[in-house]
Amino acid sequence: MELFKTTRQLVLEEYANARQAFEMETLPYHSTRQLMGTVVEVSADVAFLVFQPQEVRFFSYGLGDRIDLGPNQVAVTEADTNLAKGSSTNGATDFVIEGFGFHQRGVRIDYDGDLGAWTPADVDAVAAVNGERNIYDPGGVISPPQLQSPYNLEEGIVQHMLGLISIVCEWDRKRTKRLGIVDLMPHGGGHSMLRSNGLPTSENRYRVPEGLLWRRDGQPSSEFNVIARLERTLVVPVNLIALPGSQSTDDPARVYLELVMRVYGASVSVPTIP
Repeated sequence: MELFKTTRQLVLEEYANARQAFEMETLPYHSTRQLMGTVVEVSADVAFLVFQPQEVRFFSYGLGDRIDLGPNQVAVTEADTNLAKGSSTNGATDFVIEGFGFHQRGVRIDYDGDLGAWTPADVDAVAAVNGERNIYDPGGVISPPQLQSPYNLEEGIVQHMLGLISIVCEWDRKRTKRLGIVDLMPHGGGHSMLRSNGLPTSENRYRVPEGLLWRRDGQPSSEFNVIARLERTLVVPVNLIALPGSQSTDDPARVYLELVMRVYGASVSVPTIP
């Protein structure tokens, strides 16, 4: 008699004992959220970017919902999540979570319409400087160099945050499991070696070999979220940039860091009828 079995073994035995044919696949789920920092204490060319304690819920929304990205709510796409419905597995499957990955997807910078002498006409350019578009600004043309400059050699702000963010798994809004802090979780996907937490491969993930069970809809433990909380305030001094046409530096109002969490494992379900 085995005194211990992994969650994957228990789920497969459950289907086998019911004499139920089943399918299994190992496609991961992903979910995107953001943390917001505000710019304070602005001087001639320096300010302080402050991230106060805040909390986000991964996997709590699905395709077609609306979430906060930048200063506004936007419609969710496949780039943000692959869940059809928030907190639920796809297709009435039982998902055995056996690993986690975590990384920064990007930065949004919000000048809140205060662009000084610069009056861009293109709608996407305007939206990019108001936090409404994804932006990549490696030269620090319109964003503080501490955010995306290649001279940083890392995603410095998020790298420091990793030790300040706690992670809690929650089922059905009542049962929880604390995983510790997010620096346990490597990137879990392809990325620049300089911009990842650990080796940037899909195999480099925080492994949970015993498994955590995310049940299909209608069963206990079918509503699953991962709660990430920035536990302490993080303050980042930043250099301010003169926007095109400006004679002096301009200060953004807010900065948004887009974060992605993945869960890896095995989905088990009843076969669909062709």
